[in-house]
Amino acid sequence: NAAAVFPMVFELLAERIGSAVFFVMAFAGTMPSGVLAKLIVTAWLAKTLYETLFLPLTTLAVKKLKTLEGIEHFDRHALEVLKF
Repeated sequence: NAAAVFPMVFELLAERIGSAVFFVMAFAGTMPSGVLAKLIVTAWLAKTLYETLFLPLTTLAVKKLKTLEGIEHFDRHALEVLKF
């Protein structure tokens, strides 16, 4: 399902960019660029692994909370905005 794949791909790209920006700003000039590159890749892989492992639990928790509340504020508003 393309609607499910797009957010995951976007998240992977955002994590990669976020890791690169943070580590370059924090550590540029304090270590060799090769070490910095390995640090960026390692952080990105760790964040991606974490997101992949916990996505099913997060999805389950959100569904459970929406069922308990009985109201989907965000989803209802998103549908109204898309109507134009």
